[in-house]
Amino acid sequence: DDADEQRTLAVAAHEAAAAARQQAELDLREAESRAGGRSATAVDGDLLVARGQKSDAEHAAGEVSALDKQIADLEAARDRAAAEHRAARESRVQLDTEIANAVQAHAAGSAAVAEARGPYESVALRIGAAQRLASQASARAEAARDAQHADATLRSAREGLTQALGEAGFDTADLARAAVRPKQTIDELATRVSEAETARAAAQETLTELAALRIPDEPVATAESEKRLAAARDAHVAAIEHRGEADRVVAALQAASERATAAHDVIREQTARAAVISGLANTIAGRAPNDRRMNLETFVLAAELEEIVQAANLRLSEMSDNRYTLRHTDGIAHRGAASGLGIEVFDSYSGRARPPHSLSGGETFLASLSLALGLAEVVTNRAGGIRLDTLFIDEGFGSLDAETLETAMRTLDDLRQGGRTVGLISHVEVMKEQIPAQLRVRRAPGGWSVVEQ
Repeated sequence: DDADEQRTLAVAAHEAAAAARQQAELDLREAESRAGGRSATAVDGDLLVARGQKSDAEHAAGEVSALDKQIADLEAARDRAAAEHRAARESRVQLDTEIANAVQAHAAGSAAVAEARGPYESVALRIGAAQRLASQASARAEAARDAQHADATLRSAREGLTQALGEAGFDTADLARAAVRPKQTIDELATRVSEAETARAAAQETLTELAALRIPDEPVATAESEKRLAAARDAHVAAIEHRGEADRVVAALQAASERATAAHDVIREQTARAAVISGLANTIAGRAPNDRRMNLETFVLAAELEEIVQAANLRLSEMSDNRYTLRHTDGIAHRGAASGLGIEVFDSYSGRARPPHSLSGGETFLASLSLALGLAEVVTNRAGGIRLDTLFIDEGFGSLDAETLETAMRTLDDLRQGGRTVGLISHVEVMKEQIPAQLRVRRAPGGWSVVEQ
């Protein structure tokens, strides 16, 4: 098959080379016809001349483009200069008009200033003189109004003084000034009057209470009342002492309560932390709340088993003609058993998953062989690329039918082509016929065994 495939590739390569040669000959004849019978040297010389002419033409075209651009720039500059000249001419006409108007306004202003200056040297001096006259006139008018107001105030004050002296009972103002007291003296007199009024009111109240009481004729005995008063005072002192003791007890209880609260908080935090740690430990150990009863070791092995199942399905799909696919399952096991390392078989014919024990003997052997090969590949990958070059399979071939046995043998042959050594231990006669290299174990009459090659 390899030789036939190589021959096919060689034939295809030969046909491609022949087609390429034919196309090259056609291209050669076409080139010779275009050359007009000239040699390659003449054609190369013409080509060099044409290339030089092309280079000169391209250089001239570049210069023409540069000159065209320069001409366009000069024309644009000329247009801008013409526009600026027109704008300057229009600005000059406008400035001449403004200068003429300014000359007329200056002449009119000079005439107005001369008329406003009058006999003074400048308008400012005339304005200052007028302002001084106006200020003096305003001051005189204000002084006249103040004098009238002062006269009216004086007349009103004299009338008020005469009326106040009459009401106070003084004949002259000097007598009234002599009767004036300092403010401190007035305040002291007012305080004495207020205190006298308060004392009088208290005395009047006391007199009213005494008038309402019935005073006995004989003296009142106060000894018993004094004893009760002393006993009440002692009881009051004792109550104060008990109150102090109670306050001390309350403070001690408050401190103890705060310490108990702090200890309770610490215990609560430690309890919560212990609950978390205990839950984690139980989960890792496969106890509640781990409903799958999967410990940490099983969890790690489950991850490894997933890779093994993926590698095994590559072999099982080929050996079962794409019917069976292994699946790793961590579903809850029956009767509280540990979960995490379960395997189920998906049957593509029925479209449902089935337990491994429902497979026939031959199907179980194929599944086991696939898992063994998958385990070998995973171990090889995990061992840093170290290959497992030798594989021994012990029995199981007797449960296979002819077609399944051929499939299993073809798979093992594929392994052997990769350089591995595969050893099969079997007593099936068909295996003896298919395996050329054999080690036969024969039992000797003496009870021992002999190995024959």
